[in-house]
Amino acid sequence: SCPPGRVQLVFTDPAGNAPAMILKHERRHEADQLKTLKAHLVQWDAALEAIKTSGQTIRAQDPEEATERIFAGSNLRAPCELSTDIVQEWIVDNASFHSTLAGGLMTQTLESQTCTTLTFSINPPTSARQVKATNRPDCSSPGQALSVSRDIPV
Repeated sequence: SCPPGRVQLVFTDPAGNAPAMILKHERRHEADQLKTLKAHLVQWDAALEAIKTSGQTIRAQDPEEATERIFAGSNLRAPCELSTDIVQEWIVDNASFHSTLAGGLMTQTLESQTCTTLTFSINPPTSARQVKATNRPDCSSPGQALSVSRDIPV
């Protein structure tokens, strides 16, 4: 046990690999997310624009009812359904990537600890992690959380 005071945090990366590894890892997530957004939103947005420019009149008592009528009268998924599909695909892509050695989460290694210094490093993964997505939300239950569980082999 150490007396109260300041502790110096030291990060070691002698080869200078951590920033590049982290950036490469995050760029893969970025590419997966962009792929999903393009696959779901581009056609959906174009269809909404077509409805908007068609000159069709929708009569409703309030904006919420008008929105419901737009989606009920078209083949478009409602925003909650669309966003649920997008998030679910992100979860699956994330799980798939993290289940590979290339997508494995980097580990932090505590190299030394004293009462004045804590030294650690970030290391690339040495084994793949298996991740599975759970709890697809129901659009009738606003605010329902998505969760991801991890099965990590020992």
